[in-house]
Amino acid sequence: VSFLLMGLIPMIIVGSVFYYTSSRALLKNANSEMTTLTAKAIELLDSQFTIYKMQMDNILAQSKQSTEMMQYGVDIDEGSRQNMEKTYSEILKTYPAFRRIRLMDVKGDEKISSEKTTAAQNASSLPWFQRASTAKEIVFSDVHIPKEIGAPVIIMAKAFSTPDGKIYAVIAVDIIADAATRPISNIRIGKEGFVYILDRDGLIVSYPDKTKILQLNLSTYDFGKEILQKKNGIMEYPWEGRDRFVSFQEYPAMGWIIVSSIFQEEILESANTMQFLFIVLVIVMALFSLITGIIFTIRLVKPINRVVVG
Repeated sequence: VSFLLMGLIPMIIVGSVFYYTSSRALLKNANSEMTTLTAKAIELLDSQFTIYKMQMDNILAQSKQSTEMMQYGVDIDEGSRQNMEKTYSEILKTYPAFRRIRLMDVKGDEKISSEKTTAAQNASSLPWFQRASTAKEIVFSDVHIPKEIGAPVIIMAKAFSTPDGKIYAVIAVDIIADAATRPISNIRIGKEGFVYILDRDGLIVSYPDKTKILQLNLSTYDFGKEILQKKNGIMEYPWEGRDRFVSFQEYPAMGWIIVSSIFQEEILESANTMQFLFIVLVIVMALFSLITGIIFTIRLVKPINRVVVG
């Protein structure tokens, strides 16, 4: 027993200290790398929306004749409408991320639409239309599912106004949400890690499991509430029986929070491997110490027994 304890106690202490320090070092390194990764993901996302704005400028330029007619109160004739519908259809082929293009008057009534099969919808009561009507720049809506499209989209809108600020037309482009968030959804971290996006209310707007988009609301979970409150930081939380390590940062332009996520066990994989090897080593050393102790005891006791017998 003495041999066993003398061999095991120092090894257990050293092994425990090593596992603790190596685990902390791995988590610290993961924190730094994932914070950088999240920042890079936001840069990719920002570049994507900058491209959309440039493409919107092209649409605005090609819509100039129709918008000028609306500015001066001239009704858009059927020929001009058909020409613009054809132009919008060609634009959709050029920009596959776009689902629909509409030109509306100040009341929100559609004047021209690339979707000939859908009934005209009045947009005056919708949040994105109201924001566009009061903003000078291009605005983006939250991710939502219009009934007439049936898939998640982001609406990019720009209002036309006279020099004195009077709105006379609005152009709206439906962007396929999956295409807009693809720079994020394509990121993979290690074996099972990924990046996902929350909107300002905690709804998932980008996630590897598409069934969770606009269905899973993380604001109903304590960790989700903390992410929404802090907006920037790192944390660990349990999810589906496993611990996740996440880094999250706000993307103010869309009111989103970008979350880089990886299972903690994957971060600690190398430390856990070392821990397993250490346990095996301890068992081997324990057996060696036990056998050595038994042999030593037999050799020590045997001469004594001879003296006692003699």
